[in-house]
Amino acid sequence: MTRFDGGQAVRWFDDFGVLRLVSVAAGNGTVREFPGLPSLAGGLALGMPADLIQGVMSHWASARELSRGPWIYASQTTVLTFEPSDGSLRSVDCPGAACLVRARITEGRLVRHENPTTFAECGWSGIRIVDDVATPIRRGA
Repeated sequence: MTRFDGGQAVRWFDDFGVLRLVSVAAGNGTVREFPGLPSLAGGLALGMPADLIQGVMSHWASARELSRGPWIYASQTTVLTFEPSDGSLRSVDCPGAACLVRARITEGRLVRHENPTTFAECGWSGIRIVDDVATPIRRGA
């Protein structure tokens, strides 16, 4: 289900890569059911607003991305640094046991690095870092 700021909610499911609509609840509480479970394109043809379809697609893409692991939230790490030019996450202290390395992040993943206590590649190398840190924290607000 995808919920929107205006109070709308769209119930949907992923049918092997095809998003099927179940219902749309308006902000005033009225619910429109979609018999036959049309795809999003079918929902558009049936008069579903394009901005709701876009919101569902965005939510679905995020959910699919998070389902591809392994990953860890940036907020679960320590000593985060950000790129001053665009605010993107630049590095974090590696979450590995006794790793003690501030690892750079490239394309959303910890770069390959050696754990100085084991003298071997750190097991956290390559893990996705999902940037969930709020923007106000970055601005020091």
